[in-house]
Amino acid sequence: MNWQPIETAPKDGTMILVYEPAIGEYGEEGIYIVSWNREYSRQPKTWCVILSEQDEQGGCSTVDYATHWMPLPPPPE
Repeated sequence: MNWQPIETAPKDGTMILVYEPAIGEYGEEGIYIVSWNREYSRQPKTWCVILSEQDEQGGCSTVDYATHWMPLPPPPE
């Protein structure tokens, strides 16, 4: 499992890991579990952080500047 360019990430709702570099003075580098969400009401196509708190309109926390992705590792046996 190697990091791949974000342009090749699946956009079918599959949960994946994404890497987002620190952007700007207040940005924080991070790795997030996300899925592509076509239904988010205020931003129709976005990476939605899994298990993030939703707002009144059904929105989610988003990752807007991801540069790379990889599949989730298999669960322990």
